[in-house]
Amino acid sequence: MAQPALQRYQVTERIDAGGMAEVFKGKVTSLKGFEKQVAIKRILPSLTKDPRFVRMFLDEAKLSLYLNHTNIVQVFDIGQADGTYFIVMEFVDGSNLKNVLNALAVKGRRLPVEMSLFIAMEVCKGLAHAHEKLGPEGQPLQVVHRDISPPNILVSRNGEVKITDFGLAKAVIQLEHTDPGIVKGKFGYLSPEAAWGQPVDLRTDIFAVGILLWEMLAGKRLFLGKTDLKTLEIVREAVIPPLAPHNPEVHPELERILHRALAQDKEHRYASAQAFGQELTRFLFSRGRSVTSYDLSALMGEMLDDKDAPSPVQDKEASKNVDVINVLIQNEIQKFISLEEMADLNELNLVAAKPLTVDDLEGPSATSFPTFGFEDPRTWSDDTLGEEEAALELDLTHSPSVSDQLQANNSGRVAPIERRRPPVAIVEPEPEPAEETSKAAWLIFIVLLVLVIVGLVALIALFLTT
Repeated sequence: MAQPALQRYQVTERIDAGGMAEVFKGKVTSLKGFEKQVAIKRILPSLTKDPRFVRMFLDEAKLSLYLNHTNIVQVFDIGQADGTYFIVMEFVDGSNLKNVLNALAVKGRRLPVEMSLFIAMEVCKGLAHAHEKLGPEGQPLQVVHRDISPPNILVSRNGEVKITDFGLAKAVIQLEHTDPGIVKGKFGYLSPEAAWGQPVDLRTDIFAVGILLWEMLAGKRLFLGKTDLKTLEIVREAVIPPLAPHNPEVHPELERILHRALAQDKEHRYASAQAFGQELTRFLFSRGRSVTSYDLSALMGEMLDDKDAPSPVQDKEASKNVDVINVLIQNEIQKFISLEEMADLNELNLVAAKPLTVDDLEGPSATSFPTFGFEDPRTWSDDTLGEEEAALELDLTHSPSVSDQLQANNSGRVAPIERRRPPVAIVEPEPEPAEETSKAAWLIFIVLLVLVIVGLVALIALFLTT
């Protein structure tokens, strides 16, 4: 068995947490003492308890190692420690698109049209690389992200736009935790075919980029109902409201481009991310508008400087809590073993995993949706452009994160970091009639039928005798 490389990675601070993972800023030290900043994502144990998830996650995460593009967050290493998994990635000094849009909304602003187009074009470049990537033997990898949404688009201080979470997103979406008919994902960013539980391809990602662009231009959510079920119904219908009432600067030609990307029938959408991106580029040139990463960098610098301003009141207890969390994670990651160092796959705890079937990979059929449940393990910690849909879960036990464990172990001595979780609701299927009730109904029906027949015979006899 390979021995862990102690002290390879050093955790410096915790920067984010969610329903799937906790993210830490860290550094890696080379043999010559050179240090490089990295982002270390710790997958929550609640996901790694299912061997099927582990298999799908590892398959997709290994695919992400092949992706090397300026618009995709690069994955450096994948490994295991203390029963959970870590992804070591490129550290992006900036924020995600969700936070950018929220910050602008608070100030009563929205992204300029040309800057919104620039972000969408950069996302298309990254997706085109992933969709068209070939494996070592020249075979298409057929990588589809399936969760293009504001939290998974990172914007750096230098104006770079990067897609993150390829392997993790797809593995979670494919995981069939309970019964068929479960829809997984952020409901407002699904494609119609995904909302129906049908197989998806790269055009699902194109639809999601269309959603992002519409929301950047409008400054509000595109698909958002009063309930999650209503949101899902709206996505299935895919009726796209005009942008002019929300943003008079949007040209009709841009509306036409967007409507094609957001076509309900995927056969009517752009055939590739490259075709969609080129269409947006041609529109910008035709309107005489120019935008570069320098323009986006100026906006990000303004936002991040506001965000980094020191708070007048510092919570010493919360700060102490963060330090303890970092120590716990550092102790855990000291046992990190890279997949490349493992002797065999048995060390991944996959011996008991059952073989994957087509149903495991493709998900439920469209006919299974009259009664279905929802689950979304990628819960968001706060609202996006207003009210965010609540996560509906079915038989998904949340395993505590490090911060939750710390809260339980501190006996109240250290104030825990506040983590907002969305309310949980269950969509119950209509109850089926009990067997006894069904038998009683049939008995009543038969009795009534006999009475009717007897009555008819009596009337016929009476008519014949007269």
